[in-house]
Amino acid sequence: MDPLMSGSSSSRPLTPGEKWTTAILLVLVLSLFSVDIAIDFSVIKLSALFIILFWVPLLVTHEAGHAIMARLLGFHVGRITLGTGRLWKRIERPGYFIEIRALPVMGFVAHVPRHLRSVRLRSAAVSASGPGADFAVATIVLFALGPDKLFSSSSDLWTILLQSLAIAATAQGTLNLLPVPSFDPREQTTFDGANIVLAFTRPDSYYASMIDSFRENGSRVFEGDPGDFLQDRKPDPEEWWKQGRRL
Repeated sequence: MDPLMSGSSSSRPLTPGEKWTTAILLVLVLSLFSVDIAIDFSVIKLSALFIILFWVPLLVTHEAGHAIMARLLGFHVGRITLGTGRLWKRIERPGYFIEIRALPVMGFVAHVPRHLRSVRLRSAAVSASGPGADFAVATIVLFALGPDKLFSSSSDLWTILLQSLAIAATAQGTLNLLPVPSFDPREQTTFDGANIVLAFTRPDSYYASMIDSFRENGSRVFEGDPGDFLQDRKPDPEEWWKQGRRL
């Protein structure tokens, strides 16, 4: 996910007790999967466990795709969030910060355009880059294994591992392309598919007011000086259209 600007109502960090509870629950879930795999064991049953384990590193790859594309296309990236729910850990970096949350299911990258040139197309490209990173991983696996081995049943552990990676990457990319809002009503985010559509349907004033808002409140939203990142003057949508200039 990649909301342009987003606030979070779940910013209070987890207490030590909540961290331990979350960790124990995650270990318990993985243990139950492991027990099920151990009963009447067959190598192919490891695939389900591999898919779950691959989800977290793929989430990092997905959000990194958003962040890198946003930076390349002239957006200021202020926050990268990995996971959802209560805050687990916050990592400060120059100009932005990374949040690690309790449930590593989804994430988002909060970013703001620095200018309005081709802003709709650039915004859509940023939204598509997360699923694109997932599909790139699946494509690499396809070339590594070949289509015959990728789509065939196997008892070879290495093949099953790569097949599971391809399944997890394809599933994550496909799910994020669904044009639906976020399942978490506390977060003002939508899935990447919805963001791609919204990128072309939002009015010019939406993006212009976003830059305006970030200039005024950026230090509170991203804890950085917006003057360091915004290159253009404060835009006035009405003035742009009166002058006949294209945003």
